[in-house]
Amino acid sequence: MRKLTLLLVALATTLALTAAKPVEKKYLAGAVPEVDGQVIFQKTYTVPGKPAADILALAQSYVQSQLVEGPEHGNQARITEISPDAGVLAASIQETLWFLRKPMRSDFCQFYYQVVCEAKDGQLMLTLRNLRYVYELTERAEDIATFRAEEWITDKEALSKNGTKLARMTGKFRKATIDRKDDIVQGLGQALGATPQAKTVIVEEY
Repeated sequence: MRKLTLLLVALATTLALTAAKPVEKKYLAGAVPEVDGQVIFQKTYTVPGKPAADILALAQSYVQSQLVEGPEHGNQARITEISPDAGVLAASIQETLWFLRKPMRSDFCQFYYQVVCEAKDGQLMLTLRNLRYVYELTERAEDIATFRAEEWITDKEALSKNGTKLARMTGKFRKATIDRKDDIVQGLGQALGATPQAKTVIVEEY
């Protein structure tokens, strides 16, 4: 009960600051896709003229430098699989996900997710899955809460009943996750020199 009370107070305090602002469409219905009951973000890029091995090498360079060793990375971030013959790269990422970052106030969680890159000649598919959050309500160990994306940032859990607003308790996790996903999608696309192939992408472009 104490943990739940602290969670409600912490989330309500930060979300109250943005409650009156209009919510961008990019955060509303359909922005967090579910595939077979799991939250999964995917993006397919076309990379004309490049063989699969070169594409995978570019993806590995981006994942290593910007995610595994990125500015917000945690000590559990690592590449877990590289299979050039199969064109597959996988990584488990831990990083700090910020909700509020000011000199006198801050609010954040530890964000864990899996990255999978599947390369073919002229193409790469990026998948982000197994998303979860570890949120420290206070400095006490018993006040640390863990949430899976499926129970925390879906349309059902993180939007108002009419779908036009972010829920007060879970909305900031959804917003920060979507922003981070967009950063990764854009960053990898720039690293590849790729053109997104919109018709094969689960998450629409905004």
